[in-house]
Amino acid sequence: DSEMSAVRLSVSEAFWAMCAADSMSMPVHWYYHIQDIKRDFGGWISGFSSPADRHPSSILTLSNTAGSGRTAWSTRTKRTDVVGDIILHNKLDLWKSSNGSVHYHQGLQAGDNTLNVLCSLRAAQTLIAGRFADVSQPEARAAVLSDYVQFLTKPGSHADTYAESFHRSFFCDWRDGRLMSPHEVLVFAETRSRQMLSSPFPDSQLDAIGCLPMILPFVLLSASANEEQAVCAAVDFVKLTHPHPSVPG
Repeated sequence: DSEMSAVRLSVSEAFWAMCAADSMSMPVHWYYHIQDIKRDFGGWISGFSSPADRHPSSILTLSNTAGSGRTAWSTRTKRTDVVGDIILHNKLDLWKSSNGSVHYHQGLQAGDNTLNVLCSLRAAQTLIAGRFADVSQPEARAAVLSDYVQFLTKPGSHADTYAESFHRSFFCDWRDGRLMSPHEVLVFAETRSRQMLSSPFPDSQLDAIGCLPMILPFVLLSASANEEQAVCAAVDFVKLTHPHPSVPG
């Protein structure tokens, strides 16, 4: 029992550390120059801060509002916006602002978490509530994906302004069927993953560090399982959110 209690404590502390690190770094996400950090925040970041009104190196307005990547890359296949319609409700004006310095996390306050970490926390809550004996099972992935879809498509569910390419790509494909139940969303995601992993032109925007937050709960909640089971849980899920040949490897 004492060993299991120590594991639970370590898992809890890992989640707290994830939230704290995300909140602390949030105001300076995509700051490319140290002097910009020191200028905007009066020195190094040493606590929780709100984002500055102006972001010195923002390229948010160049991002594709209808899918992954940049706007210029999507001109061949003109699709309607995902941002403002399916996800990130009431945020489209910021993505298309004539002011080129919009902060990626405009709307968040000091101590708030970004969308990716909110998704990670919801994944953890879903896995815990589901009482899955093994989080590497399909039922666990189905539950997390269904909650993910409901969370991102519900207006007002969060205050963040930015969603990475993998979110936009997922909902660009999801919008046609708009499936909600765990089984339906899982089948959709698995079919999409197989198609994208076999494509001769993989989406390079999915080969990104942003794949980590949502798989952390699968790893942490497998802390009492064997290593192979924990790795399997993470890999099988990340194939559904980031279907790129380099990511599952």
